[in-house]
Amino acid sequence: MKDAAQEDETKTAKGASISEQPGVKVSLSREGVARSEGTGKDDDIDESGLPDAIKQILKMIRRLREQVEEKKKELQEVAMDGSLDEETRKLRQQQLQGELASLNSALTTALVNLRKAMKESKLSDEQSIKAMSLAMK
Repeated sequence: MKDAAQEDETKTAKGASISEQPGVKVSLSREGVARSEGTGKDDDIDESGLPDAIKQILKMIRRLREQVEEKKKELQEVAMDGSLDEETRKLRQQQLQGELASLNSALTTALVNLRKAMKESKLSDEQSIKAMSLAMK
């Protein structure tokens, strides 16, 4: 006769074997994969102890830096794309350069806003150093 603990182990083992069987397959889009990989990437900002307004600006700066890097990659890909004719390549490069300029402008504005928010919040020297180091990541 089995005791209750053995029965629970048997049920758990059976449950585990059932859940290991193939079932529904889930596929994520590139955006979904990027979002899932991004989970927790702002934990250092969230745990910094800085005021919420500064945390939000720091997160915005990170997103803008990511977008700038992505546009730079796109620009390189267009430059290397042999399937594009010269006119199409130039038009696409101009478009991407304009987008890159806008992103860089937004990044500059965000950095200015960070500095202003830091000054208004009267952060300690330690907090200021922490905020600036997070802004550079």
